[in-house]
Amino acid sequence: MKRLDHLEHLDKQLVDELAQVARETVRDELREQTRRQRRTAMLYAASGAVALYAGAALSAWACEVSPLPPAASLLPEQAVST
Repeated sequence: MKRLDHLEHLDKQLVDELAQVARETVRDELREQTRRQRRTAMLYAASGAVALYAGAALSAWACEVSPLPPAASLLPEQAVST
């Protein structure tokens, strides 16, 4: 009977150790996934910022190259007839 008690104690110890290893593995995997997701989010944010600045620069350049006429001059009601 004493021998069975010893085996039960070993079984409990083994189960505890396996549970600890499983917890550490899951924690490490989640940490790595979070790290990857943060890196991806930073790349998307940087890409968006670059696109925003590039669009603004292109818009400013386009206005300097060929400025649009004022909006009032485009209305047909105000056209001068000769």
